[in-house]
Amino acid sequence: MIIRNYKMIKTKNDKLPKYGFGPLYFLISLILTILSLLYFNNIHIFQSGIINNYFLRKLFLLFSILSIILGVLLWLFAVFPSKGIRYKLEKGELETEGAYSISRNPIYSGIYFILLGIQMFTCNIFVFILSIIIYIFLSVLIIKTEEKWCL
Repeated sequence: MIIRNYKMIKTKNDKLPKYGFGPLYFLISLILTILSLLYFNNIHIFQSGIINNYFLRKLFLLFSILSIILGVLLWLFAVFPSKGIRYKLEKGELETEGAYSISRNPIYSGIYFILLGIQMFTCNIFVFILSIIIYIFLSVLIIKTEEKWCL
């Protein structure tokens, strides 16, 4: 791959890295999650987003637990799929069964749901909105990065 004028240009022999964009995606998401947990409830302007209603707070906590469970299951089914995935990858075929029938990138989606669940424990609506913005930003980034190798 050649970098010209801050743009990645795919050369003829380039292949998507073995681990793809995953480790960088996880690192960016983890850093943003930690920052949101540390700072959003401590910055005066964002304190107005804290949910104080007992019912809504319990609902937020329930959804955070469900999000973490969903994320872990999605991640596990994507990382430890049936043995047939190895053969499909060796043949250059696309996996479309199991977790891959639900999501284009089930590993990324699993990580997102885990981190979303962690962020929802703050019961702060601004943190929830931030997690959606992070997801959209990183999804576009992943798609643009992977399409350079797929097209």
